[in-house]
Amino acid sequence: MKVVKREVTFAVTCLLLGLLICYGCFAQDKNAQYPGLLSKAYFGVDVGSINYSFSNKHLKTGYKAETIDLPHTAVHLTLLGYRFNKNFSTRITYMRPVEWVQYKNINGDKLMHSVWMNVGGLTGKVQFPVTKKISLFAEGGLGLITRNGFEIE
Repeated sequence: MKVVKREVTFAVTCLLLGLLICYGCFAQDKNAQYPGLLSKAYFGVDVGSINYSFSNKHLKTGYKAETIDLPHTAVHLTLLGYRFNKNFSTRITYMRPVEWVQYKNINGDKLMHSVWMNVGGLTGKVQFPVTKKISLFAEGGLGLITRNGFEIE
């Protein structure tokens, strides 16, 4: 009896799953198109690493942190990218660490002090085809780096 229940349950589950998949296939609208402006636009999210080196040298004379946490993991967002043609594109980006740098226990104050950093960019990218499958590219532009520290007392 238990074997029959399992087989029926399995068959019903497969039938429902198949109906859901077919329903999704029929829901596609082949007439929908992106507006002309968005047809060459793109957005993106990347995860990477920022290699900065904060130390006690960055504090004013006479101040010293017991520890400095330097998390390197960062998120890089392409807020808007646009391909003008197959060889030239531009993009606006924003990058920041997932966690801020923390100076801990400065001169025994038992507090954590954060340093915030953000990077914004406006870049252009040129691609040079070498063969059908290989191309070189160069990217350059403007960057704005912000850093917000902290005050003690």
